[in-house]
Amino acid sequence: MSKDKKKMGRPVEDEPKTEKIGIRISKLDLERLEFCSEKLNKSRANVIIDGIRRTYKEIKD
Repeated sequence: MSKDKKKMGRPVEDEPKTEKIGIRISKLDLERLEFCSEKLNKSRANVIIDGIRRTYKEIKD
């Protein structure tokens, strides 16, 4: 195997996701989350993270 060959796998992130949380949400909120996830073609986790970042930016500005 040559040294030029790149490793396969997940890319290194500048903000590694090392923390884990659990939440309880209503059935309606779960349906909304699923809807957003499908429409945006993103994971539920990424939809939640986007929401956190938007809310943080809104409060900070």
